[in-house]
Amino acid sequence: MQGNDTLKVRLADLKRVNALESVSDRRLRSLLPFCRKRLLPKNTVLFLEDEPAFHLYFLLEGSASVLLHVENGHRHTVYNVQPGQCLGWSALVPPYLYSATTQCTEPSLVVEVDGVGLRKLLAKDHKLAHILMATMARLISNRLHDTRRQLVEALQQRTPEAPRVPAMIGAE
Repeated sequence: MQGNDTLKVRLADLKRVNALESVSDRRLRSLLPFCRKRLLPKNTVLFLEDEPAFHLYFLLEGSASVLLHVENGHRHTVYNVQPGQCLGWSALVPPYLYSATTQCTEPSLVVEVDGVGLRKLLAKDHKLAHILMATMARLISNRLHDTRRQLVEALQQRTPEAPRVPAMIGAE
């Protein structure tokens, strides 16, 4: 990991983000004023489920888990985020509330993007808005698919098999 003296976000940092791979350098530069790098220790909670979504995050180094509240204060991991991926898409989508909790599972380096500033930029730059929102829609769809798969697996483990009805001799 890089030291705290290099926490200024550079164009090269944004180019490491999967969601931004098709964005031109000119448009990436327009994002820089809304970005800052943060070096976070293991177990840092980036945001909590149902809290106001102020920031979008790009994970540059480390890893994080997306957790959903299940019951009795317990949380269940529904997705593991790797470098180059996004966190906190709720900062771009009304009602601007985080839909899950995210916690670093190891020391991590993130780019924290001001959600309000980014939304203002996207209102002016429709091409950038289209690229980012299409990427966010794909991200949300993938995570929904993963969560749905986990739900089905959990339900299959909890549901007892239906009793088998013995076949009757001579029945047609």
